[in-house]
This record gives sequence, structure tokens and C-alpha cells, in this order.
Amino acid sequence: MNTLSFNINNGRTMKLIQRSHDGAVLIQIEDQDGNMETTPDKEAFITAGDAVMLVNYFRNCKTGTESSDYISTAEYKKAESQGAYIDRLRTKYPFRIFARGYEAVLCGVQPLLEGQETPIYRFPGGESLVDDVELKNVVEW
Repeated sequence: MNTLSFNINNGRTMKLIQRSHDGAVLIQIEDQDGNMETTPDKEAFITAGDAVMLVNYFRNCKTGTESSDYISTAEYKKAESQGAYIDRLRTKYPFRIFARGYEAVLCGVQPLLEGQETPIYRFPGGESLVDDVELKNVVEW
């Protein structure tokens, strides 16, 4: 059994559950206390074919082949200019990330050996070097 789980509005959780390869996907919505909301059967299941169609529709919206008011084509929120130095760094590193449970802002780079560098981010507790893995959760580019 495979499960995907997402936080949605009002403290609820959406779970997508697939019991077998190429099987239908069950949609479960749980309230903040973990109680399942009642969903009619015709709305509770997505067939494998419909799931593929939804993913293809999403991808087409992202590439501009199709459009939707609900699917954003923007990759990341773009921060305003932060001055020449930081703007130059933003061509390589995101401006604002979420890592270690906090939002952090790009404030510089640390030169390493052989021309390499690593970004420095300002966290609530101070500045810190950031690993590539921590750069994946971008808030603003």
C-alpha cells in the first residue's frame, strides 16, 4: 500500500492511498483530530487512468500547453532586488529557504578550496552555512 499525505486548509489532512500497482487511488480527508470526513464513493476514488490524466494535465499547465486558474505556472516567488551583491548571488542560490524549522535569508557565501563556495544563510539564531540538501525547500528565489 502506498500513501501520499498533504496538509490542507483548516488543519485538515488529505491522504491519497493506493493499495496496488495500477489500482484506484482512495482520497481520504481527515480533520485536525484525525477523524475521517465522509466522502461519496464517486468522489472518493480516482481510477489509474484518471490519475495519469490529472498528472498529464498538471504538467501541461506547468509548460503552458494548457491553462488553469488553480495551477500556478510560477516556479517560485521572486524576491525584490536586495542590492547588487545579493542579487548576483541569487543567480546561483535561492534568496529565502525553509530549513531546520525556520525561514532563512541568503546573506553571503563562504569560499572553499579550488574555487568552490557554499551559501551562508541568516537564521533566527544567527548565520550558518547551508548544505545543498537544505536548498531544496525554496520560499523565494
